[in-house]
Amino acid sequence: MKYMRLLIVLVLCSIGLAEAQMPYYMQPEFRNANSNWIYGRVVFPGSEDSAQHINFNTTPPTVSRKFFWVPKARPGTRQATVTVSDRDNGNLLFYTEGIHVFNRKQEIMPNGSGLLGDDYLIDGVHYRLGMHQGFCAVPDFTDRDRYYLFNLTHAGTNTIPARSKLYYNIVDMTLDGGYGDVYKNIPLDTFQQTMFGEAMAAIPGANCDVWVLLYDRGILGYKAFHVSDQGINPVPVVSPSITGLSIGDMMQGRLTFSPDRKMIAMAYNYNGAIIGYPVRGCVVAKFDPATGIVSDEILVETDEGGSAAAFSPDNSKLYLSSRTPVQGRLRLWQYDLSDYNIFSIRQSKYSVDSLLGIYDDIRRRDDKLITAGIGDRVGVIMKPNLKGAACDFRSNYFSVTGIVSPDTNINTMSLGNDVVFPLAPATFPSTVLDTFICRVDENTGVLLQASPNGVNYVWDDGQTGTTRTVTSQGNYWVRYERGCNTFIDTFTIRESAYPPPVIMVDANRLYTGDDYELYQWFRNDTVIGNANSFEFIAEYNADYYVVVRQKDGCTERSATYTVNNLSVAYVGESIINVYPNPVKDVVYIQSPVAITWALRTIDGRRLMGETGTASISMNALPPGLYMLEIWDQHRGYPLKKIKLVKE
Repeated sequence: MKYMRLLIVLVLCSIGLAEAQMPYYMQPEFRNANSNWIYGRVVFPGSEDSAQHINFNTTPPTVSRKFFWVPKARPGTRQATVTVSDRDNGNLLFYTEGIHVFNRKQEIMPNGSGLLGDDYLIDGVHYRLGMHQGFCAVPDFTDRDRYYLFNLTHAGTNTIPARSKLYYNIVDMTLDGGYGDVYKNIPLDTFQQTMFGEAMAAIPGANCDVWVLLYDRGILGYKAFHVSDQGINPVPVVSPSITGLSIGDMMQGRLTFSPDRKMIAMAYNYNGAIIGYPVRGCVVAKFDPATGIVSDEILVETDEGGSAAAFSPDNSKLYLSSRTPVQGRLRLWQYDLSDYNIFSIRQSKYSVDSLLGIYDDIRRRDDKLITAGIGDRVGVIMKPNLKGAACDFRSNYFSVTGIVSPDTNINTMSLGNDVVFPLAPATFPSTVLDTFICRVDENTGVLLQASPNGVNYVWDDGQTGTTRTVTSQGNYWVRYERGCNTFIDTFTIRESAYPPPVIMVDANRLYTGDDYELYQWFRNDTVIGNANSFEFIAEYNADYYVVVRQKDGCTERSATYTVNNLSVAYVGESIINVYPNPVKDVVYIQSPVAITWALRTIDGRRLMGETGTASISMNALPPGLYMLEIWDQHRGYPLKKIKLVKE
């Protein structure tokens, strides 16, 4: 048989993605997944079933119409929506208004009807479609083709009380020939006391995870649901609100996160005069992306009902759209958050615009903030990091970006919610495991084993799976995913420069090369005590081999050499029989060779011993535990050591 001598070194390398250093909303997969916005209702007569579609994959963005179900009896303006695109190329995958899920062909998926989002019927038949932000999407971390679609049931009105509950759905894009289908209406938080408002948003966590945040009016506090590679944790992190919000507050409104993920803003009850609840406005709080805890709330606005809020890219400014309590007139404000205290923030309030009313919602696209409201225009804040008028609010985003389309005329009160992905850590700890294999059958090869608990394993030659067999030297690697991380295990196989051990014989002297680092001799597969030299004197007929460690760290075993020309055969421990045990009076020793024995206490004190005797009287000894040692009478070689129990 032909052998190749190899040394294998396995290095587990964690490859961090460069985009982990940039804001989460600038990462390629986030930008691609949110590169299509489908929202609102086109206002052309007869087009009530059309929504506006902005495609950011083109320069400038392209505006068109997409089919979107709408209640014919009350077209309204359609508010909360979610649009999901392919994270790799930005191609449209699916979109929803909370009741239906549409595929990229603008068709309702086979099981895409009857979702329990915004499920309020205005007349017992027709859906209202008035929820502001009740839906969001998060990918399944273990399957790139599956998405969690969270949805809230309706939060009620001033005349129709409701206790909004939280459900989720699973959209699987491998079904229906790649157009997707839905596992729908899976309960997540449907307890009787639960009473969510309409706001819901997702944000990357600090541990390769995502938090889905809501406000529960039933407990007057925040609930953060944790999504990871283990799935959705049904037990939320609860943070009590300390701002004095009542059960009537936060029925309507929106949540948003700062780019650094350390703050939230919650605009609520923007139409307080109509709904009939006290006007509040907007709360700002700190958020811990590692734990999901909300703390240090500040009521930055209490005079007007908040509609939507957004942070500047540098986290220093907050933009709030609000409505006056009587006329319901929209206004756009800027607050400076540089000094995080209630007095400084309130005093920094600046009116960006109070005439146009096109900021019912605010959504981020790269470093700009896009606004929209009831009417035919979509606005944009060009430089949101700058203070006051320097933020450069423009009243028509389409003309600013060079978009020319008849489909820009639209009614909308929402621009939709983001699809949110986990952030991979910026750095990875590197784990190194050295494995040495010195002799391998060149025909059967070496089995390379990747680290477990990953998905999507791909080797450098295109093979898939966690294992691969190789038969030659070289560098090999496998790439795989675990959670949101990408890992590469690297295997380096190189030939050892040292020969394997060979036993040579001189009479009863066995020896091998004297240039190895360590030696251990074996007799009949049993370690020989103190036999740690390059040579060994055989005293018995038996099978012998030696294990050595080479200078490169490689451990190898020689072939077995049988000694059969000596007058004495080796007596192994298993051949010596001691009985009975436990013993009452006499214990007997059976041995094929003459022996010497000694009986000791368990702590080593010698009690008795003889040569040649095959029985031991223990009648005079008290009950307890004793140690019996047996030697070869002629050569003095230890044969057996055994514990005896005296009854």
